Amino acid sequence: MNQIKLKILKFFLENNQQEISAAEIAAALNLNQAIVQQSLRDFKKAGRIADFMPGRYKLMNPKIYFENFLFVYKKNQLVAYLNFEKGQYSLTYDTNYLATASPISPQMALTEEILHSEKLFNVFEQLIPEGQDRKILEKQAGSANDFDLLPFLQHVYGDLQFSKTALAPKNYSHTIHYSDIKNEMLGKNTFPNIFNLEIHIDDNTLFPEANPLDKVIKSFTPSGLSGFQ
Repeated sequence: MNQIKLKILKFFLENNQQEISAAEIAAALNLNQAIVQQSLRDFKKAGRIADFMPGRYKLMNPKIYFENFLFVYKKNQLVAYLNFEKGQYSLTYDTNYLATASPISPQMALTEEILHSEKLFNVFEQLIPEGQDRKILEKQAGSANDFDLLPFLQHVYGDLQFSKTALAPKNYSHTIHYSDIKNEMLGKNTFPNIFNLEIHIDDNTLFPEANPLDKVIKSFTPSGLSGFQ
């Protein structure tokens, strides 16, 4: 998405409940009206805006076109909506995220358009475990479809999370950096600090293939790590 579209999108977000004309946008942002009109046509085609009155546009959420979708979060921030209908996957970025952030993946452009694919997008497909762990995950989800497995994943690479419902936002007063708390963490020890700890993992988790699925499923935590099996 180019910088002119980004400016227009931010202007809509700042005036979320208002219906705005191309002339008002051009004047407020000091842009050529013809360029603004072309951008508005692109946004309308992508379902980002609608004109309920001739020549006046209002911001829309393109997820209204989805009937079977998941909320996609990255580091607890709503990123996009992933839909699966009639054998086709569709993804659209959340408008607030689109105006301020970066792509989920270099292979998925930060665009106002709805992205379509006959297969699950690779950035999500690679999160699903393989082998016996996938079988256990399918048992938990009651489905073998990739789309249905996504909400059951935990410990997902890239801090991605999938939910059938909107999650409550988590507010943090500031970002915590390691450098701010390293002295508290290390105490009098130098880095690296090796702790005298033992880890005990249940055999059902370590060796799921040696136990019936119905037994393993009670203690199994599905991991969203690429190639995990």
